[in-house]
Amino acid sequence: MSSMIVAPAGYRAAGRSIGPSHSHLETRSLMFPRIWSAARSCSLAACLLPTLVTNCLLAQTMEQRLQAERPATLVDDARAMGDPVRGAILFHQPWLGCTKCHSAGADGKPLGPELAKAEKDTTAQHLVESVLAPSAKIRTGYQSVALELKSGKTFTGILVENRPEAISFRDLEQAGKTVVVRRDDVEELKLSDQSLMPAGLVNALSSRQQFLDLASYLIEIAEKGPTRALELQPSPSLYAAATLPEYEQKLDHRGLILAWDDASLTRGEAIYNRVCANCHGTPDRAGSLPTSLKFASGKFKNGSEPYAMYQTLTRGFGLMAPQTWMVPRQKYDVIHFIRERYLREQNPSQYARVDDSYLRGLPAGDTLGPEPSNIDPWAAMDYGPTLIATYEAGNDGLNFAYKGIAFRLDDGPGGVSRGNHWMIFDHDTLRVSAAWNRTSPDTGFIDWNSILFNGAHGVHPRLVGALAFGNQTGPGWANPADGSWTDTRLRGRDDRPYGPLPRRWAQYRGLYHHGEHSVVRYTVGTTEILESPGVIDVELPGSIPLPPAKVESRETRPVFTRAFNIGPRRHELVLQVAEHAGGPATLSLEKIGSTRVARFGTGDAGTKAAQGDADTPIVFDGQNYLQLDDQREFSFDHNDLTVVARIKTIRGGTIVCQTQP
Repeated sequence: MSSMIVAPAGYRAAGRSIGPSHSHLETRSLMFPRIWSAARSCSLAACLLPTLVTNCLLAQTMEQRLQAERPATLVDDARAMGDPVRGAILFHQPWLGCTKCHSAGADGKPLGPELAKAEKDTTAQHLVESVLAPSAKIRTGYQSVALELKSGKTFTGILVENRPEAISFRDLEQAGKTVVVRRDDVEELKLSDQSLMPAGLVNALSSRQQFLDLASYLIEIAEKGPTRALELQPSPSLYAAATLPEYEQKLDHRGLILAWDDASLTRGEAIYNRVCANCHGTPDRAGSLPTSLKFASGKFKNGSEPYAMYQTLTRGFGLMAPQTWMVPRQKYDVIHFIRERYLREQNPSQYARVDDSYLRGLPAGDTLGPEPSNIDPWAAMDYGPTLIATYEAGNDGLNFAYKGIAFRLDDGPGGVSRGNHWMIFDHDTLRVSAAWNRTSPDTGFIDWNSILFNGAHGVHPRLVGALAFGNQTGPGWANPADGSWTDTRLRGRDDRPYGPLPRRWAQYRGLYHHGEHSVVRYTVGTTEILESPGVIDVELPGSIPLPPAKVESRETRPVFTRAFNIGPRRHELVLQVAEHAGGPATLSLEKIGSTRVARFGTGDAGTKAAQGDADTPIVFDGQNYLQLDDQREFSFDHNDLTVVARIKTIRGGTIVCQTQP
């Protein structure tokens, strides 16, 4: 006797297995003369060099890789392979920042040389070297200066004139505006040997080819002048920043800053820890992106005063994308947190003073912008009946579903997140990782901690609710070849297994949806299997200890089901259904009122065997049997019923039958 579920006509494929992708890395031997000279004396050089080169490339930034090449070679390749049209588009990209200081054929910018009107001694090689090492040779008239006033305010810019009574300079934070300060107000004046053009800009480029395109453009306009620069001027549609909301033009920045208090500091801390800390780091943990500013020690490239920081969040800068999800109050909250927790004591040179004079200089406006939304869009979205992600059940690291499919099991609108009962199937291991229930109307499903959902970095979603059962990370089916449960998958640095089970063992084949119901297709060995998770509400007395759940009636409890359609097989297949927290468990029969229930557990509460000790759990050893005294409870003639059982036989015999008293 078997129970089957068949995918009806109209089921559509919602997923399939995708093979691994491959990337190719092309290298040039001239980039690594030291590696080659060290390896060529070894008889294994031919084997070692590709590995050494690859490891070196992976460890280097784009800037380091380009600096390892001869400038003359880069110039030759830029002329031969570079595209000045693509280079012009790169030059004008706001995230690269070139046009903030330089112009190309138009009116000159006060902070950087006019590139289309190069001096006679400016060669193509000098242009390449200047991009890769901006401070190696600074053109006369563009030496940077740092000033600190007695009031504590600091400036960085280009020195214009240094007279006994006053100092004038072009201020970096005010786009080159000339500022004059009295000599008596200056605490310290320091000429710098560092260019205002920051090192590492080429790290924002994605490839060597992009650098060749940019170099080709710079060489073209330097050699052919403003006319060629005008010809290469790209359409603004190719580089224009995204249109800002209308309220950005009417913001009361002064009012937003004056609203800073302990509450805004707390809100800013929450945003920073969730979104910013992964790249920028914390005092205790370095950020994951080496080029990201370390607020506790680094120097801001786009201005450290609050309004400049606001513009960086709004428009983006370098590798940092605009934070379009933030409203103005949220931006100023996180700015307040960075200033107070990182700059004030740990990096005071970047802590800009905010006084009445500063506030009066901010753009005037009459709005604070919209209020932050109380609706989390990632939680409110209708994902449909399933959601694929990485999930963890519990917080001990023992139950991960790295390729988890979360199923909503109860019907209703709103998709998977609006359900009351769920099950996760991990299609790497073909196991049910967990099943759980909602415990209250306001909490349930997952905590949404992920860069994909609430923006949190370096974390993954965990289940929220009452866990009904789970299976720790590992195979969901025994190896059909030998019945083994040994996990043979690749081990990571953390000694955890990753990836799918070997194909000879099992293989995920796809996910099917039919309305709100779902079916998973996979193979175990050569056997095709369709599996559909579900839940039913059964009326059971409260003495049955089941997890709490939000249900329509106190007299019902959810029972999770897994329905299978199992194809022909040459070997026995063993499925792991659930792990019992108390250790080894057996199936036993309990009588609750007039109802008999087969229970998975330790068999320590009210079990009754057909023969022998009434407290002995039922074990079918070929001699024991179960008998219902009232056959009407198990009548096939008058009642609809479901039999759920795991039966393993070694020879023919009777499984279910009707007998006479």
